[in-house]
Amino acid sequence: MRDMGDVVLLRYRPIEHYRYGLPVFLIAILGVGVANAVVLRPIFGYSQGILAFAIVFAILKWLLLTRATTGVLHYFGSPRIPFLGYALMTEALILPFLLLPYVPELSIFLSFWQLWIFWAQLLGFAVISQQPIGRVLIAYFVYALLTLFFGMIFLSLFDAAGWIDLKEMQIHLHRFMHPHNRP
Repeated sequence: MRDMGDVVLLRYRPIEHYRYGLPVFLIAILGVGVANAVVLRPIFGYSQGILAFAIVFAILKWLLLTRATTGVLHYFGSPRIPFLGYALMTEALILPFLLLPYVPELSIFLSFWQLWIFWAQLLGFAVISQQPIGRVLIAYFVYALLTLFFGMIFLSLFDAAGWIDLKEMQIHLHRFMHPHNRP
């Protein structure tokens, strides 16, 4: 929790500091998955497999973010930095979204929170790797493409298994994107 607070305040430590044991990784990834399920609920509806998909998606995003930043920044001259702990800890900054079902009034604040934690995470990658933000943004672009590609594969797999319904998701997504057309 202290590391999360430091990152929110834009205070970063050497990468060796962000080493966590397996229990911390499991709790963090489970928390991120549940928070993702809360965020995705308006789009996915109440599909049976939303929680499983959100946890798998959290793991996928974490691994792709780590791989993309390590690979791209290494290409630009950084040593191979093991960002696993740092990336997971900063991904866990989404945990306040767990409050959203209980306090929907927080949605505006949480939108700003999401922007801030993106900036804090991005800046941390730049500080730790000693690379310019532009190069970190290239890593984020690669990460976004990989997440889109693999996310679509996992969506298709979950749909084929019957755990989520893509047709229902399209209906919910349309309602979410066009709130004025709601019945």
